[in-house]
Amino acid sequence: MNLPMLVIDSDLDVSRREQAGWMQNGIPTVRVDTMCEGVKRLGAESFLFTAINADTIHYLPMLKIMDEVSPTPILIITSAFTVYDQVEALHHGADAYVPFSRQVDENIMLALALINRYNARGKRPYHPPRTESYEKLLFSPGSSQVFCGNEEIPLTEKEFNILMYLFENRGIVLTYNQIFHRAWGNGYGDASHGTLWNHIIRIRKKLARFTGGDGYIENLRNVGYKLPAYNGKQASRDSAAVS
Repeated sequence: MNLPMLVIDSDLDVSRREQAGWMQNGIPTVRVDTMCEGVKRLGAESFLFTAINADTIHYLPMLKIMDEVSPTPILIITSAFTVYDQVEALHHGADAYVPFSRQVDENIMLALALINRYNARGKRPYHPPRTESYEKLLFSPGSSQVFCGNEEIPLTEKEFNILMYLFENRGIVLTYNQIFHRAWGNGYGDASHGTLWNHIIRIRKKLARFTGGDGYIENLRNVGYKLPAYNGKQASRDSAAVS
């Protein structure tokens, strides 16, 4: 059985039209709406290649992450082709950046040419990075980034460290001192509860803006903060937090 291709495209009509053409060539397709979903699928499954519709997907912030997660070749198709965008896409990990054609057969020919060229030169070394997901969020600890959908959430270094610590211990209440020590290191004695509270407020606002939720982080007055266990289920571990 042929491997499927992964399509990242929020335009369902275009995807259906392209899907029919690929099925005629014996290649099934899997479609997702966002780059976050694409990274998750690439990390868990094997695909012939990945096709991204640049007309409907803001792909650039997560392209390097996608390139690192899987050795699968990446093809970006757009109806607004520019050399500048092509250079940016290739620099961030795309294997090809081509104009979109309304003729499905032409798009298929371009994609097949990419696959043949990619197979001829041999697969690149594959060292999967550590990426983890939580609700609508995708964490990339190696690059200190958090994504939602197709966008990177702009966190400062301390904000990322606090959120990552809460994520590593989701479902567990972390005391103020534990969070201080993680985010401020040995100098945490100079920080106040008000300083931490301000950081938490900013993190919540940023998460809420991108996820459309309430910012996830819960406050237990006079104790500390926690990130609820995934999908709101009680964590199985409720003892000491990860240091």
